[in-house]
Amino acid sequence: MHIGFHSDCRRRFCDVSKIDLAEQGVERAAQKRTATASTSTDVQNLGEGSGGSTKPKVRRLRSSSSFPSSSTVIAHILPPICIICCKKDKWLKHQGKTVRDKYSKCETYSAGRLLEAARQKEDERILLHVEGKDLIAIEVRYHQSCYKDYVRFLTREERKDDGESPFYNKAYNVLCEEVIKKRLIKGKQMMLLRNIKAKFIKLVKSLEGKECGTSSSRLKQRLKKTFPQLVFQTPHMRNMSDIVYCETLATADVAEDAVDSDTDTTGTDDTDTDTDANEGEDQQPRHLASKQPNLHTLYTTALDLKTIMKQPNTAKLPWPPSTSDVTLSRSEEIVPTPLYNFLAWSTGLSDDPTRDARVEVDPDGHRKLLSVSQDLLYLSSRGKFVTPKHASLTMAVRHLTGSAQLIGILNGLGHCTSNSSVLEHDTALAKQQLKLGDHPIPPDIHPSTFTTLVWDNIDFGEETLSGKGTTHSTSGIIIQRSRYDSSHSQPSPGNPTSQKKTRERTLEAPPSNIVPYFGGRNQGPRVPLGNVNIENMHYRQQQKPASRIDSAYFMLRGNQLPVAGWTGFNTQLDTMFPPQSVVKYLPLIDASPTDYDTVYTVLLRSLEYANRLELEEIVVVFDQAIYAKAQQIRWREDVFLKRIVIRLGSFHMCMSFLGTIGKRFQESGLNDIFIESGLVAQGSINGVMSGHQYNRSVRAHKIMCETLRRLQWECFIGTISDESERSSIKVLLQQMHDKFPGDGFKEILKKERFAKLEASFQAFIDDACAKSKTFAFWNSYISMVQLMLLYIRATREGDWELHLSTVRSMLPWFFAYDRVNYARYGSVYWLEMCCLPEAHPSVYQHFLLGEFAVQRQEDHGFAQIPCDQTIEETCNKDSKSKGGLTGFTRKKGAVQRWLLSQHERAGITNECKKMAGKSDKTRPRKDLDKTRTNRDEQDTQHVMETINNMINPFEIEESELLHITAGLVAPSDVQADLEQAEQMGDDAFVSFCNERLLKTDIDLFDALKRKKLKTFANMGKKVNCRVKEKEVVLKANRDLFARLILLGKVRNADMKEVLSYCLGPVPLPIATENGTLYKSNKASLMHHLEALPDTSPVLKSIPHNSIWVVDGMAMFQQLRANERPSKFGLLAEWLLKKLVSLAQRTQSKQIHFVTDQYPLISIKNTERNRRASSGTQVIKICGDEQRVPIQWKKFLSCSANKENLVEYLFNHWKKQPTSILQDVKVYIAHKQECHAIFASDGVVMCEEIDDLHCDHEEADTRMLLHCKYIAATSVEQNQDIIIKSPDTDVFVLAIYFSSVFEEMGGRVLFHTGRGKNLRTIDASCVNRFLGQEKCNCLIGLHCLTGCDAVSSFRGKGKVKPAKLLFKDVAEFPVFSSLGDSFEIDEDQATQVEKFVCRLYGQHDCDDVNTVRYTKFKMGKHREEAMPPNQDSLKQHIMRANYQAAVYKSALDQFPDIPSPHGRGWIVDGESIAIHWTDLAPAPDSILEFVHCDCKKTKCIQGGCSCLEKGLPCTDLCKCVSCENTPQECLTNDGDDNDEDDDSDSESED
Repeated sequence: MHIGFHSDCRRRFCDVSKIDLAEQGVERAAQKRTATASTSTDVQNLGEGSGGSTKPKVRRLRSSSSFPSSSTVIAHILPPICIICCKKDKWLKHQGKTVRDKYSKCETYSAGRLLEAARQKEDERILLHVEGKDLIAIEVRYHQSCYKDYVRFLTREERKDDGESPFYNKAYNVLCEEVIKKRLIKGKQMMLLRNIKAKFIKLVKSLEGKECGTSSSRLKQRLKKTFPQLVFQTPHMRNMSDIVYCETLATADVAEDAVDSDTDTTGTDDTDTDTDANEGEDQQPRHLASKQPNLHTLYTTALDLKTIMKQPNTAKLPWPPSTSDVTLSRSEEIVPTPLYNFLAWSTGLSDDPTRDARVEVDPDGHRKLLSVSQDLLYLSSRGKFVTPKHASLTMAVRHLTGSAQLIGILNGLGHCTSNSSVLEHDTALAKQQLKLGDHPIPPDIHPSTFTTLVWDNIDFGEETLSGKGTTHSTSGIIIQRSRYDSSHSQPSPGNPTSQKKTRERTLEAPPSNIVPYFGGRNQGPRVPLGNVNIENMHYRQQQKPASRIDSAYFMLRGNQLPVAGWTGFNTQLDTMFPPQSVVKYLPLIDASPTDYDTVYTVLLRSLEYANRLELEEIVVVFDQAIYAKAQQIRWREDVFLKRIVIRLGSFHMCMSFLGTIGKRFQESGLNDIFIESGLVAQGSINGVMSGHQYNRSVRAHKIMCETLRRLQWECFIGTISDESERSSIKVLLQQMHDKFPGDGFKEILKKERFAKLEASFQAFIDDACAKSKTFAFWNSYISMVQLMLLYIRATREGDWELHLSTVRSMLPWFFAYDRVNYARYGSVYWLEMCCLPEAHPSVYQHFLLGEFAVQRQEDHGFAQIPCDQTIEETCNKDSKSKGGLTGFTRKKGAVQRWLLSQHERAGITNECKKMAGKSDKTRPRKDLDKTRTNRDEQDTQHVMETINNMINPFEIEESELLHITAGLVAPSDVQADLEQAEQMGDDAFVSFCNERLLKTDIDLFDALKRKKLKTFANMGKKVNCRVKEKEVVLKANRDLFARLILLGKVRNADMKEVLSYCLGPVPLPIATENGTLYKSNKASLMHHLEALPDTSPVLKSIPHNSIWVVDGMAMFQQLRANERPSKFGLLAEWLLKKLVSLAQRTQSKQIHFVTDQYPLISIKNTERNRRASSGTQVIKICGDEQRVPIQWKKFLSCSANKENLVEYLFNHWKKQPTSILQDVKVYIAHKQECHAIFASDGVVMCEEIDDLHCDHEEADTRMLLHCKYIAATSVEQNQDIIIKSPDTDVFVLAIYFSSVFEEMGGRVLFHTGRGKNLRTIDASCVNRFLGQEKCNCLIGLHCLTGCDAVSSFRGKGKVKPAKLLFKDVAEFPVFSSLGDSFEIDEDQATQVEKFVCRLYGQHDCDDVNTVRYTKFKMGKHREEAMPPNQDSLKQHIMRANYQAAVYKSALDQFPDIPSPHGRGWIVDGESIAIHWTDLAPAPDSILEFVHCDCKKTKCIQGGCSCLEKGLPCTDLCKCVSCENTPQECLTNDGDDNDEDDDSDSESED
């Protein structure tokens, strides 16, 4: 061995001086140990001399023990150190410097509040020295910081009682004595707060028998209040609980515990003789330091757990596991308690050392511990021991997704069984179902209890090569109301015992047990129906109480009082609701319910269920298609007639009524309002109008109805001239709102005061309906929607009488609009249900109790749903999940296995959800959510804006019926049919009942004659085309486009070429069927632009000295009837005072009143004359006393009347006294002139303003010219100019020109809105945020996407194009050049066409014709979803460019504007029309087959061009006695589109 060292190291190590110092230190240490040992010996000898017991420590004063000794200290005076921290010097950080804490000597007998604090804290260390002594005399000293900390709890404001302290006092007192005082204060221990909380919860449960839900923070505050000496130390690890100890606990005590603990673990016996050995077995260790686990301990514990998991478990699952075998409770039985507790301790979910019982953890932790425990059991058995989790999770994944790959992944991770195992499980369940028979009674279904069965068709679209052979089955559910008594014993379900497990994974398809029905001659109802009163008015009386609640709701919303939506509003009112219904699945019948054999089998099976449940009668619910067949069978069989009551599904009837509303109001403007307001997406509009998308349809109609009611309410309030009466109405509505939803609200509805208000409002509506057909037409929409809401209310509240009443009111509409299935069988249903008191009195009594509906939850009222909707949301929804039969298999046996085990599999899936804590929990009603309420209000406001941007149907004084979006007058035949539809339908219903039901003059099953009532859809624009010297008349509608497409495909035409034509008289993407401009909600662009800046451009207040520029025509249009004077002289004076008052409110000296001009040839003629197409009367204003026309809107619809009115105002104002004008100069623009009227030296002067003379047609541009004049002539450097207008066109112009005005020293503001939305927007701020590049594009974008004279792109609105452009302005520089010239070049048109392609989602194509063809190939067969063809788009671009050029000339007094002819319009003499396209509507090869001219063949044999192409004849055909009608018209039942699409059938909550 070689030893080496460094020379420096050796020198230091052998240093003699350091060795001497070390030796001296060792010697001193030895002397010290010797002295200590002798002292210990003396003490021990003293103890032995007193009897062998250890003598307690002698308590000594701090002056002689705790403090260091000093010869200068007098005995009765305390040492000069802090009595609190026992230190003389204390250093603090103050303003970044270390300073000595101020040292103080007490100057009072109690040392301030020191003595009081020590007593409350029971601090014996301090009390030993100060209690009963003169603190001044003994010279108590303390640091100021120590003193403040020590007494702070005495000055701390007590928290308000949070409701915790008055409760559990008994348990709390025990906790304080046994834990806080004994262990923490006296025992000087430390504990975790969560352990103290757990101890408290146990004490509450044991002493007071209650479950305590207190939080740690509440218990902490309570302990702080009781024991101020406690310290709650928050550890560094966030997941650890607070450490609680007494503040008198010294560091030495903690160190002593640590030494004792370490000594114990080493096995020595040197324990502290002063330790109390009787402090309790459950005493926690005083130290919290963690130690490394011992390997032997870990290994021993693991072997113990292994033994526990290997023990035979008596709770083993039977085979096959059913729904009751995989519940959470069965999981608790299977998991061993030691394994569960070990995992709880290991994961920190519990610190309670319990041996025999399962520890308590929170519910979420409990579920997860059970899950992990079952994984360990499954793993330890190598998959042989199947737990509830593994069996249910595998089945749930199969049921929800059908993915074998996902099951394989989860199985590989140990969470579930294998895919082969679940196939074995599924097969065993199916075989078990075969052993049960055809009629098993599900669990929780009781005998002798009123029961409803619901059967429905369920179609599974399996993948087959040809599409044939798919499965059409019949699903069923059984419904009972929950019974809380146990007087009825539940019948045994007859479940077989556990069978031997096999490995079979396939099932041979069993034979269908379908009972054949041999039929016979159709027979009508055999129930006596003669005593039923069929008059409608008799049943409407029953609707009044519910209608009164709806009226109150609409009044509150109309007055803009904050209440929830219709459903939420009624939910808050309905506080009494029935117990939750029990809904259970029945085995599927593998046969289509459209077959009579299947329906017969269903009735027999329903009768068997009635027998097994010991019921004399049972109710069965079907949709209309099955109902028709079931009734025909029932009417022939006495046993069915006596024991089965068949109901028609309410949910499907409501969907049919929604389709009736859609049919009546199709093409009336309702579609456009839905789309343009954003209420309904364009792709969903058909589903909404047909009622197939139930939720969307109900919500859209509710919001539209509420919006129309608000507009009606505004008009009604506007007719009340008495201010006191208007205030009285507001007070009443406010009282109603304050009382809502208590009983006081309903009491107000019963009072005469509300009845009078309701009667006044109804009288206003009746009077307006008599004067205006437009008002009456849209009021009928409100009535129909309110009828639908009453129908829904009847189900939600379980009101049987209201249900029958609303059905009676709905039936006339079914007859009027040819919903022949529901017209026929709805009438039968209503009459039979009216006869229930005599035919089935027991069922009738249960219906009166509301048991015709289903209560699926028990958290809130107004929540019952129809029975047929219940089966859609439960059984059918589960079966049609991703793990359902859609695209599942082609093997019949596998399909049968799925059908047989479907209900059991769905139940297992629900149990798995509960095991995971993800079951379908009832949540607070979404209609009561603030977000939903805000969204509904936002959508209502958008609909109101859209209607006001078109035509408000309740402000029209025209007696004729107008189209509210196109403004055209409906033809007389359309008006007549729409006006008389309900009466015609009611007459048809009464006739049907009298002739076919009450009597048998006509067979019930004979075909019903169709009404074929005309609607706005029959008003399509017609054009004449000549093809091969024949004249073809084309009528614009959506069906024509589809017909021409079909003709093109039949003739094998090039579809790309076909789609290059607009395929109609007008291009529907930018035009209405009537040939007018398609309009969008322009206001949405204003909202979008003002929301863009980071800082809101809306001013909080209007700046002083601002100059107003007022849109005069808008001011005329907004005059309400109650504020409009009765004579022209008074009207002129009132308007002038209003203008002067407006100026004076902002301390302005001038105001500009600007109006339009009305030339004979104008591109706005189609816009201005929309409301005057039935003719107007020119009224000449002759004097001041002439009365103002009552029909004010009609008066303003004539251009000549408006020009006369403006000239009259000018002549009248310049004669007014100076007292009216005061110091305000009023500028009035009239015709091509402008004058300023002002007072000077007591005389009214009229000055001509040459700089404001112009030939502008629109006030939109003329107002900008006035802004330029103000900016140029203002003496102030930063003059604020406020444009007051509701028009988005003006807002766009204001933003565009604001930079010009800023250079001239002016800032442009825009004042707009109504009511709560009234605001002033800084247009200059928006301009600066957008930047000059985007602002330069703004006019071009606005004109292209729709303004007054240019149409919009259907369904695209204004915001989407703006976002597309602003995303990359540099890509479309053409928008900044639009309007630079009145001519447009080819390059500009190409760039705009590229933008339109991007707007329709095609980013790789720049040709709109190609985009149309691409859309067609993608399945978009409606022209509204396509862009306009290239030819139509070119004309549209020319119109947009022309309008943009007019707008950009706004600052010129006399711009050179050419004729619009050839620039998107056609001018012929004194008339102007839109030029939509240069091309023919379609290729000649297709147009010649659009219609036929058959005179003798009835279009059923050779020669008919329509028949040869497989097309039905249409209204365009000129044939006589045609029988080539659409196929649905040839049948007597399947013709009204009553097939229901349940794709969106969840309840509208």
